[in-house]
Amino acid sequence: MTENHAREMVLRREALLDRLIEVAKGDDRIRACWLQGSLARGDHDAYSDVDAYYAVDDAKFEDAWKERGAILAGIARPLAWSDATTPGLKAVHSLLESGLKLDLFFEPASKLEQQKRPAVYLLYDCGDCAPRLLDGWEAPVGTIAHIVSIIIKMTRQGATWPLRLLHRDQWSTLAMMELISSTRRSRN
Repeated sequence: MTENHAREMVLRREALLDRLIEVAKGDDRIRACWLQGSLARGDHDAYSDVDAYYAVDDAKFEDAWKERGAILAGIARPLAWSDATTPGLKAVHSLLESGLKLDLFFEPASKLEQQKRPAVYLLYDCGDCAPRLLDGWEAPVGTIAHIVSIIIKMTRQGATWPLRLLHRDQWSTLAMMELISSTRRSRN
């Protein structure tokens, strides 16, 4: 992968972050927007995905969740997206036209302090949410090992994620892995 391509991906990601903020500011249901994952920790690279979170006003949460596809489309054009399959988790996992992977999580604003997070990088806050975003959580080693094992087994690519497959023109591999993944999730 060339240095120019990496630089282009960083610029695309910066534009995506700007859109996340713009959409949050333009939607009175959204009280805050922040990042978690490598972008929040500071150990990201040019190809890192975006783990973005919206804190949504409780009274408007179900409406926002029902409109998640429109909210996602307002941020960026998805090539494909699906709901998270973890019970209780309100999130969409998407591969965007830009080649970026966006995981967009929706949380009720009143429940933010109910869980610690590994790291938080605040993008926007109009609802006094920042003080309630607690960081410092660390995953147990067994949990990490289990997740890595699943990723490796599902991708058969040494934990390579979709952008790298697409950059290598491995569309059929990506499609096969997504189909297998969604089939496995629907069985569980």
